[in-house]
Amino acid sequence: MTGQPVPPVTDGSGASTRTPAETGPARKPGQAGQAGRDRQDQRDRQDRRDRRDRRDGRHGRKARPTVGAEFDPRHNNLNFLRLALAIVVTIDHGWTLGGFGHLAAARDPGFVALESFFVISGYLITASWLRTGSLGRFLWHRVVRIVPAFWVCLVFIAAVVAPIAWLHNGGTLRGYVHAHPHGPFEFVARGLTLHPLFFDIAGTPRGVPWPPAGSSAPMSWDTPLWSVSWECGCYLLVAALGVLGIVQRRRVLVAAGAFVAWGLMAAATLAPAATGPVLHNPTVFEALRMLPLFLYGSVLYLYRDRIPVSTAAAALCLVTVLAGGFTMKNAGMVAGPPLAYLCIWLGLRLPFQRVGRRHDLSYGIYVFAFPLQQLLAVYGVHRHGLVAYYASFLALTPLAGAASWFLVERRALALKNWTPRWLERRAARRATRPAMIPVQGQPVQGQPSAASSAPTGT
Repeated sequence: MTGQPVPPVTDGSGASTRTPAETGPARKPGQAGQAGRDRQDQRDRQDRRDRRDRRDGRHGRKARPTVGAEFDPRHNNLNFLRLALAIVVTIDHGWTLGGFGHLAAARDPGFVALESFFVISGYLITASWLRTGSLGRFLWHRVVRIVPAFWVCLVFIAAVVAPIAWLHNGGTLRGYVHAHPHGPFEFVARGLTLHPLFFDIAGTPRGVPWPPAGSSAPMSWDTPLWSVSWECGCYLLVAALGVLGIVQRRRVLVAAGAFVAWGLMAAATLAPAATGPVLHNPTVFEALRMLPLFLYGSVLYLYRDRIPVSTAAAALCLVTVLAGGFTMKNAGMVAGPPLAYLCIWLGLRLPFQRVGRRHDLSYGIYVFAFPLQQLLAVYGVHRHGLVAYYASFLALTPLAGAASWFLVERRALALKNWTPRWLERRAARRATRPAMIPVQGQPVQGQPSAASSAPTGT
């Protein structure tokens, strides 16, 4: 039938075997781009059909669906989940930063949301390593995703938020620039490594409900930044395991590592006297809280072909997470694995695949909300009541998240596939280097001959 597109014929390597006469006249650039998008849509539809066929079984029998068969990298709810989790963290922080008391739950919902962030990151970052297969490209992807918005946030706090608070408290900006210790330049410089050593600037924020008077907690403009450094540490762990080939070929070792980390955390929590001072070092204990969660996500991805998607199991996990959250302060050792499964199940089953697919505001909301909430507290907005305070920061925070995405993050992500020119030239030289064709009876250069490689004495 004329007028119908003919699918390309390939030789198995992806290259077309049609002659110019068969393929027709060359397309214009716009037509070629549209054709490429059409082929990508066709491949996406075929991938979804293949996953559905694997789920339903080849012979008409209903096969047990697995995470691997159900998960579509392009159509899932993980971006929606991350956005929802960022909002939960913001709402939870607002309750504390506004001085409205403490929640009745044994664990803050914001911390449960942070744990869920680490689970989702473990799942996606492990997939990223296996997809890129290159240490340099993997690290570059992580850099362009995390670092630019982090640095811009530091500058925003030091150049905008803290000066406004300083002006409000003292009526002048005199002395702010050269304040010591913890001046604005030192704040930015110390944070460039993604591991800030302090979170206040020149004694601000002052006169805010948090930290409360008499508390040992330090003043802070952006406490959530501490978790970014831990997440980056987990990225480096995945890179190290990938370079060693463990992620690709020894996934059981990743599962064993998650189990060991969980066991150490449980021992430090349940038997503090028996575990000694090492596990109770603040840095070590924080690592034992965060690392297992990230590894749970990694294990779920590496074993995605064996882990079933079960609504009954997800319901049981939800009950466990809720019960642990209201009854146990250190519920992570019990509720961690169920929380991990529940996150991925929600990523598969919720009907919000389009939310955040093109514009991901979650990271911007997460890092910019806290300083805005503290600035509102400096100006006493919380004294007008919970509704006024929440309405104010819930109006400002999405704007900050959108500005972070459109002005910083999206522009940085456009450089994901950027390659330095010297690397491009080196790759081009390797591609054009002539291959050495061995002559019969002569060894290839660099390889021993049959006589030289034979054992001595033969």
